[in-house]
Amino acid sequence: IGMMSKAISQYVSLMSLEKEYGQGMTRKVLKAEMGLYLKKKKNEQEGERPLLRSYPWQFYLTYEKSLIAMYALQDAVGEERVNAALHKIMEEFAYIRNGFPSPLDLMQALREVTPAELQYMLTDLFETITLHDNRAVSASCEPLDSGTYKVNLKVSCRKFRSDAWGKETEIPIRDYISVGILDEKGEEIYLKKHLIDRPEMGIEVVVERLPHRAGIDPFLILIDKNRDDN
Repeated sequence: IGMMSKAISQYVSLMSLEKEYGQGMTRKVLKAEMGLYLKKKKNEQEGERPLLRSYPWQFYLTYEKSLIAMYALQDAVGEERVNAALHKIMEEFAYIRNGFPSPLDLMQALREVTPAELQYMLTDLFETITLHDNRAVSASCEPLDSGTYKVNLKVSCRKFRSDAWGKETEIPIRDYISVGILDEKGEEIYLKKHLIDRPEMGIEVVVERLPHRAGIDPFLILIDKNRDDN
């Protein structure tokens, strides 16, 4: 029940904040919440559980991680799909007097709106303890005759599953992860998801404005072990 109520209320609050103040504010909140989650999980005394099976008193899961998970799913599948899943839950349980939706009901509703190629995210975010280690290895820029710029970005993307006590096992990666190109003001020139299917990859992007920085998951939507090298 803790994960169920907090996941929805936290997500609705964050999306309302985004509508009012923009994605910049959302990203600040997510960065802070992820920092808290990563810090608190190190002090877990009972063993961390996957979000779907978290205890109500594991507040760093029911609050921080549930917010991170819901927003990451929304970032992948789109706000309309997530809203459709929440609307279905509301319609199904609105007039049931002796019953409440469970986390499994929420998962089923989310699974129905998630495209086949993104179903892995439900496993990563809710059913297991999954961590990423995304790193921008190098980036270079070449001006083209057309007045555009060719950016070559080399990335390292590794993915891990953790047990309750933090023992990690690396697993194969085949994930859609955002690649971002920013100008000198930190504003997006390019932000699109690319299929990352190898731990080391080169990515080539042509942009219309002079780039200043490039990165992989630059706004830290995914749970990343090291958040300073993206």
